[in-house]
Amino acid sequence: MKSSGHSRYDSKMVRRIIYIVVLTILPHHLLFADAWYESYEKGLEAIRQEQWQKAVGFMNDAIEEKPDSRANAKTYGLQFIDYFPYLYRGIAYSKLGNRTKALADLERAEKDGAVQNAKKDADAQRLLREYLDIVRKPVPPQSDPKLAEGIRLFRLKDYKGAIDQFNGIPESSPQYKEAVRQSGLAQEELKKLESAATTNEKKDRIDKAYAMGEQFLKQNDLARAEEQFTAVLQLDASRADARRNLDRIKTLREKAAIPSASTTTEVLRQPARGSLSSAQKPGPDTTKFVLFRDGGLLLSAGMVSQAKAKLMSLKALDPTYPGLEKYLETIGSIEENIRKGITSFFEGEYQRAIEQLTETSRAGSDNPHLYAFLACSYAAKYLLTGAEDKALRQYAADAFEKMKKVDARYALEGKFISPGIIALLAGQ
Repeated sequence: MKSSGHSRYDSKMVRRIIYIVVLTILPHHLLFADAWYESYEKGLEAIRQEQWQKAVGFMNDAIEEKPDSRANAKTYGLQFIDYFPYLYRGIAYSKLGNRTKALADLERAEKDGAVQNAKKDADAQRLLREYLDIVRKPVPPQSDPKLAEGIRLFRLKDYKGAIDQFNGIPESSPQYKEAVRQSGLAQEELKKLESAATTNEKKDRIDKAYAMGEQFLKQNDLARAEEQFTAVLQLDASRADARRNLDRIKTLREKAAIPSASTTTEVLRQPARGSLSSAQKPGPDTTKFVLFRDGGLLLSAGMVSQAKAKLMSLKALDPTYPGLEKYLETIGSIEENIRKGITSFFEGEYQRAIEQLTETSRAGSDNPHLYAFLACSYAAKYLLTGAEDKALRQYAADAFEKMKKVDARYALEGKFISPGIIALLAGQ
């Protein structure tokens, strides 16, 4: 689907465009996943963060919803993962020192055979062998009661108490070196807790500022809302939701109103300068007039992106040019309708996405996103019917061809679009 000339550059450009679109309008995919998948993913993340007790809790939730391990388990849409909750709960129990439960989980993972058929989790078989070896080895006797008590307190996350016990073991003890090692581990965990407390305090401040910003935005108090969202970004520059709200505030200030989807087509049918009285018509020999005229003609012809470029150039020269704001509002309406259609696609509302994007395309657009997601919506419906409805496949192919005519270098991003859909459209 990528052109041969500038594929690497174009791929980065398209990826950036899609990334911006998704960050701006799309909900996270986990909002539409099954409960077991959410819990399993959270459990894996807890293991990566070495939060063993949390990992056990999340894996418990996943197992309650889906008790059987499975390689290549279907999650949402057309996505699949290896699902090995007993393996990873067993690892978490091992880290917590509960060898009995760890052994039970790991032996169950070994017995059911799912790990041996892993498709995507490349580490699963190795981890199963390693941790089975660990928990099957006999526990060496602890000759010093302080060491045993320190280890018990460590497992209970009483790191200060554990450190006191370890530090109380004299150098003459045969367990002294082990006590020093365990004390170092406890000190590391204590630092993590202290760092987490600071992080949680910062998170609370961010969440409070964001909630206040949303409240002020609902009250149309744009100045105070802007102040709160700016504070959020100062504390956490990665908060895309705060950045989107700041963009929204900017848009609300720039636009008095946005035309509804039902009026978009009608507005575009009007002559390019139909909104101006004869007294308002600019002189024919000025640069501004040429930009206004060309932008209006392009908009009437459905060339929205090109029209926007002309009109934004005019706005840079004269933001109060008569009739300019109306054209920009129309373009904003078209872009908003495209975003709504894309949002519907990612929410799994494929028919609604088709209706929204088709209605917008009747008004005319040279935006490749419109036809790309129209094609994806038809393709998703086709796959959900079991590849039986050939008409849906043809509609998908037609929309995909329009996308390529608008931008031959446009490529669907596998990070956001199901591989099944991409494969279907690539075969057109």
